[in-house]
Amino acid sequence: MGIAAIEQSIIERLAPLRNAGLLVRALPNKSGEVGKIEGNGAITLSWSVDESQPPGSMGFFTQDCLMQWVLDIRIRNLRDASGAWAIHDAIYGLLIGFQPAGCRKMYAQKFEFVDRTDAVWVFEATFIAPTTLMEQPTPDTGALLKDVFLSEELNGVAIASEYPLIDTP
Repeated sequence: MGIAAIEQSIIERLAPLRNAGLLVRALPNKSGEVGKIEGNGAITLSWSVDESQPPGSMGFFTQDCLMQWVLDIRIRNLRDASGAWAIHDAIYGLLIGFQPAGCRKMYAQKFEFVDRTDAVWVFEATFIAPTTLMEQPTPDTGALLKDVFLSEELNGVAIASEYPLIDTP
């Protein structure tokens, strides 16, 4: 599954936080929009890094890949019912064990205080969505054997014969 689809499934999973007056969104196309908040605050999701493990082989290559997703959390209040502490707990409740399509269950890596600016508390949470990368099959190029040639010797005379392969449906 691609990054865009995984991103969308995580955003949908976080949608209940909108009831706390938070803007929940993916990283916007325009970088100047990052950090803007509405209402009680904003949560912006972004893919950060894929950390691939050494490949294994079962006739084809596979690799475990740890997809790192970062939440930029900006909240106006700290301790009230829709403040940072309540949102902290709600995010853990929504994402730990959540399984986006194409991934295994997500787990938390860190949740940290980053800054306090203009009456806004800034936190960053990092979650991991493990997935598996697989070698793509090579396209079938058709039969590699076109004709069969046999060479034999009969009474000291070399005889070469060509036998074209018969196409079968």
